[in-house]
Amino acid sequence: MKYKKLYRLAKKIDKIKTNKNPNRNKILKLLERFNPEYIGHGAYKRSFKVKSNKKFLVFKVGRSLQEDYNHFVISKGKHKMKYAKIYWVTDNCLLQKFCLTNESYIKREYEELKKEWKEAGYRDVRPANIGKIKGKLYAFDVSASKKKNK
Repeated sequence: MKYKKLYRLAKKIDKIKTNKNPNRNKILKLLERFNPEYIGHGAYKRSFKVKSNKKFLVFKVGRSLQEDYNHFVISKGKHKMKYAKIYWVTDNCLLQKFCLTNESYIKREYEELKKEWKEAGYRDVRPANIGKIKGKLYAFDVSASKKKNK
């Protein structure tokens, strides 16, 4: 397993989260040895940029993160646009590769990829959820559609 220290910390957060929902500052304090940076939040999770072994990663804390992991497994090799690698998932935490969202890409390329993912049954495919890793486009936060996939 990669990133064991972060995994142990995730298990600790899982225990805290069963009692109550920890706030952003408490999570930042727990992550302080990994130089955390609060990225933002969505409907059900908070995201933090952390550094481990000279790599930047995204540490997500919230509920329903198993769903993100399932998208990663299902989409592997099925689409031109890849899903950013997920290293592991616990009850309330997930560790994923960090994508640069500010790196430019061709609009036509984005439109093609968006169309392909929408046809595959994914929603929330937008520039903020797509980024580049080593020059290739990756999705890192798309969700399956509530309607049945084709």
